[in-house]
Amino acid sequence: MTRALRSSAYGALGMVVVLAVWQLLATTGTLGGALTAPTVVARVFGDAEERSTLAQAAVATGGEAVVGFGWSLLTAVVVGLLVTLVRPLRRGVDQLATIESAIPFLSLAPIMLALVSREHVPAAMAAATAFFPLYVAVTAGLDAVSRSVADLCTVLGASRIDTLIRARIPAGLPVIATGFKVGMPLAIVGAVIGEWFGSSDGVGPIMLAAMRGYQMPTMWAAVVATVLVALVLYGVCALLEALVTHRFG
Repeated sequence: MTRALRSSAYGALGMVVVLAVWQLLATTGTLGGALTAPTVVARVFGDAEERSTLAQAAVATGGEAVVGFGWSLLTAVVVGLLVTLVRPLRRGVDQLATIESAIPFLSLAPIMLALVSREHVPAAMAAATAFFPLYVAVTAGLDAVSRSVADLCTVLGASRIDTLIRARIPAGLPVIATGFKVGMPLAIVGAVIGEWFGSSDGVGPIMLAAMRGYQMPTMWAAVVATVLVALVLYGVCALLEALVTHRFG
């Protein structure tokens, strides 16, 4: 069995185990009545109207997450390039990024609501939650060039910008692409939290309405829809990582 097939088999087995435990806990009521069995959740997806609503909401959430991820990536790249070229800034910016990452996600949402328009809150939250891992990936990637290559660039009279373009960026792209797999799921989480505060679209409002009406099957169906969107976007990031690593790794 090849490594890829073995990995897929283990993944499928893990999913079966999770679903079996979920079904057992829901059926026995171990965690209370709020936990809905996956068989009941599947019936929600079986309803054409519910399925269409969840699909549209999932696409909206995924779009907001991608937009926020793009904002975050652009910011991380700009800041990462700056602290790489101007080394004295590195320590202070690292500390600021760490502080930003330590702020609870729910505490960020009201701040975003005050800073941007309501319809942009989900994307802004996605950007805020994804920034730290992307910043770490960018700075670590730009530092990934071997010392011998950096010394060779210096000996040949290359400027810092030339070294950055010709050595640091190509060497760092695989590391940066790996950071995508960490940042994208966090962007999904941020987008959903942002929808709770500032959007009428996406899975966030569906979750809130379901919780208020104690419609647990619908709420869990929205959770499953969110997970599916996260898996799809994670898969895209993993594919991109594989392509970049093959080319530059």
